[in-house]
Amino acid sequence: MTIKVLFAGIALLTAANIAHAEMATCPAVSSIKATPYTDPDLPPDFNQGFKYEAPGPGGQMWEGQSTATSETYLEPKYNLMLVSAEMIHGKILCSYGGTTQRENAEPVNNVSKPYVQLGLPFNNPKAATGTAWKGTSCGNQGGAVSIDASQCTFEYQP
Repeated sequence: MTIKVLFAGIALLTAANIAHAEMATCPAVSSIKATPYTDPDLPPDFNQGFKYEAPGPGGQMWEGQSTATSETYLEPKYNLMLVSAEMIHGKILCSYGGTTQRENAEPVNNVSKPYVQLGLPFNNPKAATGTAWKGTSCGNQGGAVSIDASQCTFEYQP
């Protein structure tokens, strides 16, 4: 009898743990911080860029990087905004785009097209009810139209 009660208690605790889900969204642009970054695996003309971090749930950090750029893309002139989110292999990828900047220069013009992607692994992520997720994608894949982060809210197991 004691063993049956013990197993019933364990099953109940397991079911309660499975049913509990947390909600999260991609980080706000204002929470993203950039630090200089060098990728040792790329040639010298392309290995300089920035590492990006933003606070995530449970003390984790969203992370990403860009190379071959001298701009963080966090400057106001880029008007960086969330454009899409994806669920890939237990990881959420948040993509940010913004206003392309063109500068006349010799011998060629400089064009800076902002793009930042942050990722963070989650346990069993899935679309939250009532959001804009379509399968494993949310937002404007490959587009530059901003989306409200709340439309890409997702659930995960802590």
